[in-house]
Amino acid sequence: MTHARGIGRRRLFALMVSAVAATAVVASVMVYVLAIRASDALAGPTTETITGLTMDVDDVATWGMLLVWNTGDSPIVLEDLPLNPDQDTSQVQDPIEVQRLQVVPTESLKGETTIGMSAGAGEKVIPEAKRSPLAGYELAPGVRVSVLVQYRALKEGAWKYDTVTMAYKEGRRSGSLTLTQGLSVCAPSDKPCPFD
Repeated sequence: MTHARGIGRRRLFALMVSAVAATAVVASVMVYVLAIRASDALAGPTTETITGLTMDVDDVATWGMLLVWNTGDSPIVLEDLPLNPDQDTSQVQDPIEVQRLQVVPTESLKGETTIGMSAGAGEKVIPEAKRSPLAGYELAPGVRVSVLVQYRALKEGAWKYDTVTMAYKEGRRSGSLTLTQGLSVCAPSDKPCPFD
């Protein structure tokens, strides 16, 4: 009987050691994941919108309907803004060329409108001097920026990008924010656009 109790205690001890080791591994993984993932401090509108412009091949347009802001306590560095094609219209590779991604702090607009959609670079609406490149832009806490996407139509047809994803860093941690604001592109300008 004493021998059976000794074996049971050893098994119980081994189970306790295994449970402590497993807990330590899970805690280490969680600390690692939290250390490399940025907070959710970057925010944007939650409304679903699609904005577009009918244009000709090789025409340039600027989409300026995107807004993002920093709700956190530390700076966020913006990195990139991939446009995510709608599955129904993603059969053609690269129907547009993104030429420039820029940001403008909304406080610097002082009553001016955002670009919305503009043929060309839209410099008459928002002068070039007020713009900064998106890549590497440090977004301070509490600051809101308008994001400008300048693009050129490469092919005839109709395409839709239903979301965009803002890639950013907060310190050494990477993060991303997907916005449900999208872009439609229709070319040539003398044909009706199915998204209107």
